[in-house]
Amino acid sequence: MPSPPAHPTIAVFLTAFAFLFGSIIGSFLNACIYRLPRGISIVKRMRSFCPKCEAEIRAFDNIPILSYLMLRGRCRSCGKSISPRYIIVELLTACLFSLLVWQDQVLNAGRIPWIMTAARLLLTADLICLSFIDIEHYLIPRATTTPWILLGLALAPFLPEMHYTRHPWTGAAWADSLLDSVHGALLAGGMIWLVGFAGRIVFRKEAMGAGDVSLMAMVGAFLGWKPAMEVFLLAPFFGSVVGLAELAWRSHKSRGTAAAGKPRKIEFRDRNGKVEEVLEGNYIPYGPFLALATVLVLIYEPLIRRALAWYVAGIGGTLEFSVPLVPFDRISGWQW
Repeated sequence: MPSPPAHPTIAVFLTAFAFLFGSIIGSFLNACIYRLPRGISIVKRMRSFCPKCEAEIRAFDNIPILSYLMLRGRCRSCGKSISPRYIIVELLTACLFSLLVWQDQVLNAGRIPWIMTAARLLLTADLICLSFIDIEHYLIPRATTTPWILLGLALAPFLPEMHYTRHPWTGAAWADSLLDSVHGALLAGGMIWLVGFAGRIVFRKEAMGAGDVSLMAMVGAFLGWKPAMEVFLLAPFFGSVVGLAELAWRSHKSRGTAAAGKPRKIEFRDRNGKVEEVLEGNYIPYGPFLALATVLVLIYEPLIRRALAWYVAGIGGTLEFSVPLVPFDRISGWQW
């Protein structure tokens, strides 16, 4: 049964602290989003700088969220506008961090260890980073997936709570968690690879990138194969909705013009700016949809699993964890 929630004073403090900490992490993610695809070191050049004039940003102009609002989205040195992506990433990271801490340490106080919460926050931050890179550059850097696959595998035997849906293969929690992590990485990554392979045969063009395969392998390594399969099932829904909306908008915008139906060209460049590969077609980055589905599974996995069980087999029941903004976890034997 769900644990009793934390004291209101503690709940407010933890949620506010998580929002503040999340905004700081979001500021760091903005640097990663800009630098990683361009081959700019995060370590060697630690000070933030303006993307337009490359002037170093002073500390009082680098306060998450507030500085962007006070400067009205412009650089103090050159006066040119700064992408709204900066404040969006900071706000999004702050909100998701506070939501996850609220779920783990307020709604389920005493049940979920802080180290599990920290792992979930790390995964969420990485998902935000790679999503915005994929949106802008149509690629997912290996630095945002490969180390995280290894981290998920390494954490599994020491943090079996992350794999609370694991199968009892051996009876030892640490071994079951490790097997679940390996199984999840191979199965989730393999499923996306198969989708891409089938898409290449059917449509005769790139359907899934290597980054999408690595992303799903990372999700499987962190969460196990069952939550990863839920991500695999949810992501196409979001992708299809956005894809149809973009198709309708592009059709409306290009109606009566010579550009109607003309495929988009996507250029992939190396660190020196040389074009390495060109793709033609109306591609949509799939990484953000996988990331969105993963965040929903992180927060609402018990509810999603119960809903799937009800849909497939008509099985209801109570939820293992309290989930935010949903009253079903308080209802015994709920049915839809």
